[in-house]
Formats: sequence, C-alpha cells, structure tokens
Amino acid sequence: MNPPPFSRKSIILAAVISFAISTYVFTSFISRDTHFVFCDVGQGDAFYARVDNQIDMLVDGGPDTKVLSCLGRHMPFFDRTIEYLFVTHPDNDHIGGLLEVLNRYTVKTIVMNPIPDSSDTNRQLLKRIKEKHISVVSKYQDSKILFGSAKIQVLWPPRRLFTTGSTLPTNDYSLVFLFSSHNKHLLLTGDIPEYILEPILREYAPHLDIFKLPHHGSKSGINRALLGLAEHALAVISVGAKNRYHHPAETVIDLLEAMNIKYLRTDKKGDIVFTLAPTGKFLLSE
Repeated sequence: MNPPPFSRKSIILAAVISFAISTYVFTSFISRDTHFVFCDVGQGDAFYARVDNQIDMLVDGGPDTKVLSCLGRHMPFFDRTIEYLFVTHPDNDHIGGLLEVLNRYTVKTIVMNPIPDSSDTNRQLLKRIKEKHISVVSKYQDSKILFGSAKIQVLWPPRRLFTTGSTLPTNDYSLVFLFSSHNKHLLLTGDIPEYILEPILREYAPHLDIFKLPHHGSKSGINRALLGLAEHALAVISVGAKNRYHHPAETVIDLLEAMNIKYLRTDKKGDIVFTLAPTGKFLLSE
C-alpha cells in the first residue's frame, strides 16, 4: 500500500499557515489604523505612512535600496501601489533609493518642486518618472492635500523662490509639511536650516506630537531656542551609524538631554514605528 502523498503533520502545518495568512489579510482589510514609519535607511531620510490602512505615502527614499526593505516590512504584501510620493529635495541621501521604488511599485502621484539640480541621480529619476508617465505636481507654502483622515499642510517653500531666480543651496528648498491625522501632528522638515525652521516652529510647535529634526540632527538645523519651542514633542533623528558627517552633532544630543527632550534615532532603534487609531490613541512600537 502506497503511503499518502501528504503526512498528517504537513496538512496541519499548511492549514495553520493558511489560517494565519487569511487572518492577516482579513485584519488588514477591516483595520482603519494609521501607521507611521521613520525608516532605517542609513545616512538619509525616508518616511512611510499607511493612512487609514488604505492609502500609502512615502516621503523620500534614502540613499540606496534599503528603503525597499522598509516598505517590505511595513507595507502589506498584497498592496503594490503608493498613492503619494513626496520628494523633499534632490540630494542623493533623499532620492537615491527612489529609482528602485519606481521599478517595484506603482506610484500614482509625485509631489516634487522644480528645484535646480543637475546631479546624475536626479536626472535619472526625472527620466524614469517621464518614462512611466507618473503625474507630478508642485506644492508650495499654504498648499493642502487631503486624503482619508490625513491632511498635509505645506509650510515651505514659498512659490516666490521659483519665480525670482533664487539660487539657494538645495537644502533650503526642502519641502516642509505638517502631517495631521486624528488630531495628531507630525512635522517633517527635510534638510532645512535654522532660519527657515524658526518661524515654522514659532507657529506650529505648540501643536506638535512628533518633530523630525532637520538634516539628520546637524547643528546647522537646530539650536537651543528652537528646541525650547518644540520641547513637548518627541524628536526623531533619521541618521546612519558612524556616518562621515558625524551626524547627529554632539551639541544637538547634549541639548536634547540637558533639556529632557525625548528623542529617538534610527541608527540606534532601527525603524521607528507608530500606530494611530481612529480614536486618536497613539502608540510607539517597541
């Protein structure tokens, strides 16, 4: 008598795996939580959010393909569409991974201002966007984008920087916006310097829950007075371990600790993940 093609143990294991996958997919469909992730992409920036467990957005893509690993960890495997991709500015540590993102995912809309930059990486990115016929929109100060429970309020740059022939460093053109959902507020700052950040914090700091320090915690992006304005928000630093720029600056870390401001670093914690329920309950994943 021939043995059965599948053992009892393998059938049970297959059933357990099928049940686990079905449960995951079902839970994913009925949950309306919003998830935020400051991705660990080394010395660079990438922020992923899944709004209401339906709408995916990515802000920047780090220096290389590490962003794909972050998306693989936190974006549902059955979803291959990113509704919004925000490009804060064209420095390689923010756009280096985006070519592969465009190769692996369907991107519906790219929010990207016409910042002057002639780097090879930026030229390749613009070429790939054109080849894929992806919609590109520019957003300037006072623009708003609404999707699901989320609201994006653009705080910088003003349109005039692109109409008066200004030639600033690329960091100074960084797209800065307030991301709000269920009465929680995150400030995403690109690589802006202090002079741009100051008026923004003076107006919005009292409402902040999370504040991404600009320029990987560089001393050019923050000082004691500005930290004092945002002292009630959790500070997040997107930075690579033992990077050649010595980010974050020791003076910045010393200030955070002296002022008892809570902070998290991607080089120490890895991906920094938050879950926001429709009730407004906000949790940091340990």
